[in-house]
Amino acid sequence: MRTASRASTWTSLQQASSLRRSWGSRPSPTPPTTLYGIGHIRGHETDRIAALVGELRALGGEAEELADGIRIVPRKLHGGRWRAHHDHRLATTGALVGLAVPDVEIDDIGTTAKTMPEFPELWQRMLEGGSDDATPRPEALQAS
Repeated sequence: MRTASRASTWTSLQQASSLRRSWGSRPSPTPPTTLYGIGHIRGHETDRIAALVGELRALGGEAEELADGIRIVPRKLHGGRWRAHHDHRLATTGALVGLAVPDVEIDDIGTTAKTMPEFPELWQRMLEGGSDDATPRPEALQAS
């Protein structure tokens, strides 16, 4: 089960790369996005709501912490350092932001090893236009 999930992650990464190429031609959304009912993510490796708001603001975004969520007002972001806060999900989020925003640098992409040790290599292959032949071997996909 885990192997199939990790293998499908590679496909998802390739699809994300395709989206990256098409985002430049899409009009940006104008209404704010508000996510509610996610207050529980404050108690993980870091306060993910506070961290996400801080990182978006550091790249020129407009975001607001809510008691149980986050409100994001669309703004053009600029490149910069994205702090992972020792949190694998924030590191992955920064990588995704970097698909749409040039020059985003994740300070510690290695934190992704908690859930996907091969993430940095897979991500680099995707960005370089790697093929399905680059799908990790099943033994590399087993949980450690």
